[in-house]
Amino acid sequence: MGNRTRNVHNLIRVKIIKNDCASLKHLVPSILLSNTISLAPKIDEIAYTIKTVDADFALFTETWLRDTVPDISINIKHYQHYRRDRANRLHGGVCMYVKDSIHCKILADINHSDHEVLWANLRPKRLPRGISNIIVAVVYQPQAADDATMKDYLNYIVLGDLRDKIPFLRNQFVIKPPTTRDKRPSKIASVGRFLQQVPWSDLFSPAQSSEDKLNILTDIINFGLNTIMPVSTIKIHESDRPRMNTNLKQLISRRQKAFTSGNNPLYKILRNKVNPACKRCRKSYYVNKVKGVRNSKPCDWWREVKQICGASKIPKRDLTSLLHPNLVRDKVSLAENINSAFVNIVNDYLPLSDCIRVETADDRPISVTEHSVARKLLELNASRASCPDNLPNWRPHFADILNTSFLECKVPDAWKLANVCPLPKASSICNINEDLRPISLTPTLSKVAESFIIGIALKPVLLPIIDPGQFGFIPGSSTTLALISMFHHCLRAAGGNASTVKTILLDFRKAFDLVDHNILVAKLFSIGVKPTAVSWIIDFLRHRKQRVKLNNIVSDWLDVPAGEPQGTRLGPWLFLVLINDLKLPQESLPMRKFADDCTISEVIPPSKQSSLHQAVDYIDAWSQENRLQLKPTKCKE
Repeated sequence: MGNRTRNVHNLIRVKIIKNDCASLKHLVPSILLSNTISLAPKIDEIAYTIKTVDADFALFTETWLRDTVPDISINIKHYQHYRRDRANRLHGGVCMYVKDSIHCKILADINHSDHEVLWANLRPKRLPRGISNIIVAVVYQPQAADDATMKDYLNYIVLGDLRDKIPFLRNQFVIKPPTTRDKRPSKIASVGRFLQQVPWSDLFSPAQSSEDKLNILTDIINFGLNTIMPVSTIKIHESDRPRMNTNLKQLISRRQKAFTSGNNPLYKILRNKVNPACKRCRKSYYVNKVKGVRNSKPCDWWREVKQICGASKIPKRDLTSLLHPNLVRDKVSLAENINSAFVNIVNDYLPLSDCIRVETADDRPISVTEHSVARKLLELNASRASCPDNLPNWRPHFADILNTSFLECKVPDAWKLANVCPLPKASSICNINEDLRPISLTPTLSKVAESFIIGIALKPVLLPIIDPGQFGFIPGSSTTLALISMFHHCLRAAGGNASTVKTILLDFRKAFDLVDHNILVAKLFSIGVKPTAVSWIIDFLRHRKQRVKLNNIVSDWLDVPAGEPQGTRLGPWLFLVLINDLKLPQESLPMRKFADDCTISEVIPPSKQSSLHQAVDYIDAWSQENRLQLKPTKCKE
């Protein structure tokens, strides 16, 4: 036989791809079950234990909660919680904590009124093959209860094809490491010295447009920040409650270790030490950190007291965990779908034409001083979210840019961009436009320019002619004043004469998003706003773009031909201009407005009929004329 040869060129290299799923430790979720015997006083210990064992869901019996204990006092960060308290007598009760990343639906239909039980349908992000969801029940059966009825209740086996009844949730997490800048005073001072050394007079010339000047300013500030205070990646650890100290955490860990190892005598000893240690920590924290600020800073004192009581803010849940299964997509597709849904509702609106010109020759343009600009900068909230220009919330040397913008009646393109953050309006999102509110994050410098337009051009003209029944966005007004005004009118008119009061509550659908720019501009002229200010507002509304931002994922930019961006300074005031002429003929009935919410009340004497339907017909006709839409589901009588 001849010698065999091998041709390595015929071989195919097989690329080995690392399976990211292999790094996941468990297919089966981790579960914590405990009989708490009063949950609220032990919430610090419970929160620490849940996070230490990294429980996917935790079940507790004998919570001893009552309706006087608010949900906010037993919140645990990054967990959603559900409770079922004993209704007719003391003690008892069950509670369930579920990670925010797990889709949870309470099965209220199978909760039995005679038993202390709470059922839930859970869909963790990873389960063994063939299992799509888990049905969990936390049950408490007192010693004196009838065991036979409980056995009959639990003695069920569910059979059948339940695919249509099981919600499907596909979570894909795109996590980027958090970043920060070195904000030590020395670094901030270095940036200030850098900006003082910039030859601004050589860079800015009278012939340049506001767009060119803004680009120069943005580039210089970003260069200084990235050189002196570069962005760096940081690690964020789960923060404990402020009164938890190292000794207490070690004591809890020792107790849990004794429990898991089966050392019952040691467990009981450590358990009896943990409870008084928690009380001592709370008392020590209050005396050392909180008590001293009660008189000097009441706001800080109240915030600390709420933290001690566990009444922390409810953490925001990830948007994908609230979506209906039919809306679940990967993050990129979801952002695109939400952005398209927000914009599609105004596709039939005509945008402001580029041919619109305002005669401004005889009108003096708005001019601002560096002192007034500095005062506006001090009013900015540095903790607000950043916007598409990537600049921080402080800017020196830009009064020239504002004056150039007001002189040209032009708004730089960067000020017309908005990152839209969808804000859920319901616990479950089934319809994007009905259950999500678009909140626009716009450039900070644009907000400063808008505040000058409001203070110099809009307020002096609008406030003297504002509808007395308007309580929204007006300085010194509030919902409380609106309610007092309505109740005062009704009680005074109906008191002692057997009259009845009939009230209709009206609400407009997507009121800010469905503003027709052409109608708005006509009303600005009709109330006598400065021509140069109207021209600037026209350019502010024209060619606006938005994109949806979900964590670190952003959609493509889309043109927005109509609407007032929710999140701008100018938006609420422009809406007041639009709705100010909504008044009933001869003011036949009192109408109170809070932005787009309208309330009409009528006092009906005995044997007389109501005329409210005529008022509603008039408002409906006004809405059609102004291209707004009443929302029937939120209009009540």
